[in-house]
Amino acid sequence: MAYKILKKYIKENSCNIYIPVVVNGELIHDGNRRKLENQHIRLDLFPDMTDESILDVGFNSGYILFQLKKRYGGECTGIDNDKNMFWIAQKIKEIEKLDVNLYLSNFNNIDLNIARKYDNVLYLGLTLYVGILKILPKLLMLAKKRVIIEPANHEGKSKEEIKKYVEDLCNFGYKAKLLGFTDYQHRGLIQIDKKEDSK
Repeated sequence: MAYKILKKYIKENSCNIYIPVVVNGELIHDGNRRKLENQHIRLDLFPDMTDESILDVGFNSGYILFQLKKRYGGECTGIDNDKNMFWIAQKIKEIEKLDVNLYLSNFNNIDLNIARKYDNVLYLGLTLYVGILKILPKLLMLAKKRVIIEPANHEGKSKEEIKKYVEDLCNFGYKAKLLGFTDYQHRGLIQIDKKEDSK
């Protein structure tokens, strides 16, 4: 029954589903921007996060968060401020019996129950390159080990420009490295490690 309700809901509310909706291995809705057949490209770029905690800021349909939970097994938490995406992800979580924490929340007004330290903080596709420096300090405050960002590339930066951007992050004092390029807009997946002396 929950499965049918989910399919109907997605059919009526699919405009903002940027990444795939997959339930028990079945593709229910392919992403409006990112297709299921290409998602391994992004997932395989992530570092090993076995048994580590993960916070996914802006989880959309939950696909990446759910796959990381299945792959690495650690505590997984997601926040999103879109009521439709939250509802969809909640239904998938219930159907698949996934042990993940999902919150309907705006990152700018993050709930104190969520605002604690996580080994990994993900911020994927939510901000253009130009906006990352503004949000990065807040992301790092929530991270124990690393922040992984994937800036949106609507402005069409070349791969060389993205590599230069990562160099600039290092010049600004961040421990940044390019993990690789993902499946959409050849976006860069960038890891920023927490510095030893950061609290």
